[in-house]
Amino acid sequence: MIEITRHFIFYIAAPMRNYEDSYEHKGLRKKLMDVLKEKKVTKRVVIQSFDVRPLQILQKSYPKQVLSYLTANKDSFADQIKKLGFLPTTISPYYLLIDETYVEAAHQQHVK
Repeated sequence: MIEITRHFIFYIAAPMRNYEDSYEHKGLRKKLMDVLKEKKVTKRVVIQSFDVRPLQILQKSYPKQVLSYLTANKDSFADQIKKLGFLPTTISPYYLLIDETYVEAAHQQHVK
């Protein structure tokens, strides 16, 4: 489901077993990006996810789209990036789990 309000776009998808191969998922991804392009907001939208799979797929299909990896675990910045498989524009860790070392590592890689 894709719903657009004045300032937010909500994209809701249920988890799937064969995530990347799912026809439904491919259709939703294309619909989401079509809406962003139609509304001319791709440069102002950050797509966020706790799940690395949609971010990995979007990064391959739409490499210029701003993506943010949401995290809520105690893994180091390097471990989180290794799991993700690419450097996102931003990373959004749970604020209680970060420290100066984490922030420095992210900034060294030019990740906000």
